[in-house]
Formats: sequence, structure tokens, C-alpha cells
Amino acid sequence: MTKLSNQFMKMVKNLWFWLVIFFSVSVNAKSLDNTQLYTVPSGKVWVVNDIQRNLCDVCTSDIYVQKGSVQLNEVWVSGSFDFSLMPKTKVSFESNTVFALGDVVKSINVDVINSGK
Repeated sequence: MTKLSNQFMKMVKNLWFWLVIFFSVSVNAKSLDNTQLYTVPSGKVWVVNDIQRNLCDVCTSDIYVQKGSVQLNEVWVSGSFDFSLMPKTKVSFESNTVFALGDVVKSINVDVINSGK
């Protein structure tokens, strides 16, 4: 019986270990709409994983960056600027970036990750 309970305790410890690893590495998701100005918290990076658009006859920019840094595919852009997203564009907002979504964007979903800086 002792050998069996030792094996059980070892399995519980392994399960606990993997649960801690999973939750510490997991990514939080956040949904943003076009009703406010957003600031990426210090120590975080927001990575766009989905975008929902409104129908438009005359489309404006998708995202208006007031200040900060954004990675578009492999290129970093900093300062105050606006841009529209092409399909499959990879977008990451650096820590402390301030931005708003344009009226043509219904919502975007971002993954919230630690910046590691």
C-alpha cells in the first residue's frame, strides 16, 4: 500500500507541476471595440489575433496610434500614425502604446502577453 500511495503522490505532484506551468505560460485574451482610447499596460504586449470590420462605403484607417510602437509583420513603427490592416498582417502593440480603433473596425481581439523587458 505504501508503494501505491507514493506513486499516487508522485502523480499528483506531476499534475500540479504541469498545471502551474500551463497557467503561467497561458495567454490572456482581450476584446477591444472602437469606443475608447487604449493604453497597453507596462510590461505587456498586445498581439492582434482577430479583427471584425463594419461595412463601409468610404473606409478610413483601422488603427490610430497616438504614441508608442507597433510591429507590423517584421517592421517596427513608432510615433503618432494611423494605418489599415491587410489580411494576414501580424500586429503587435508594444508596452505603453496609446491607440484607438477606427470607425470601420467593429472590434479586435488581442492576446495579452508579458513583454519580458
